[in-house]
Amino acid sequence: MKPISIRMDKDLLKVIDKIARLQGTTRSRFMRRIIEDYIENGTLYKLAVRRLRDKNDPVLTREEFEKELRR
Repeated sequence: MKPISIRMDKDLLKVIDKIARLQGTTRSRFMRRIIEDYIENGTLYKLAVRRLRDKNDPVLTREEFEKELRR
């Protein structure tokens, strides 16, 4: 993995550190998980909205949806 650097308000950093500590993880792992979740959820949301707007798109089972997502 490659390191990155960001600037953050000290009060926000205190909250992040507290949450990470409560979850028994490091700040770095916590931030990585938050970013990964944000990207994954954003992708799922965009895909769901696109499919809802397409009147010709069939309804999928959860398994079919997850299979399509992996493509």
